[in-house]
Amino acid sequence: IFNMQKDIQEEYEFSLFENKYYKKKLERVKTEFYQYTSEFSIVLNDLIDNLIEEDRILLRKIVGSEDELLTKKENKPKKQNSAVKKTFREIAKKSHPDRLLEESEQEIEKRTELFAEAKKSMESEDVTKLLEIAKELDIEPPKPDQDQIDLILENTNGIMSEIKQMRSSVAWEWAKAKPNKKEDIVLGYIKYLAVNFKDKV
Repeated sequence: IFNMQKDIQEEYEFSLFENKYYKKKLERVKTEFYQYTSEFSIVLNDLIDNLIEEDRILLRKIVGSEDELLTKKENKPKKQNSAVKKTFREIAKKSHPDRLLEESEQEIEKRTELFAEAKKSMESEDVTKLLEIAKELDIEPPKPDQDQIDLILENTNGIMSEIKQMRSSVAWEWAKAKPNKKEDIVLGYIKYLAVNFKDKV
């Protein structure tokens, strides 16, 4: 039993380390992605402006609805972990606005923000962030178990998937392409939008 708990503790610590690493990586990738998307959008719109009127009107409609057309959201059932839920309840005891009436205005603002972050962490199943909030409020973290590890790993996989999605985007491909290939990539994307989404706007 001792060895089993030791293995769980080691895996738990590694999963937390890995999760924090990919969160930082996601921040860096997002910064690049938003820059590339902004630059790509300017070039895309310039090329659309040069199309004949009928095509220009169609592409403007498609580009205006692009996020909705290209994004498919999945509603996955939330996993429940009693230790994580207990930690959230302990956080709520120390940070819910209704429990802060006798605190200073500065402390109320700080803890209310922590409570909002904790709620968001529960909704996104971000155990790592929840533990960071608990630590900030001097709350003892829950004893590690396999369910918590699975939640952390799932969150990490979601982050990795988000990174991969951004890096496989047309804006990223365009930004990393050689100068003589950039226009072809934008024209190819315009053709892709026109062929695949002309009947959906």
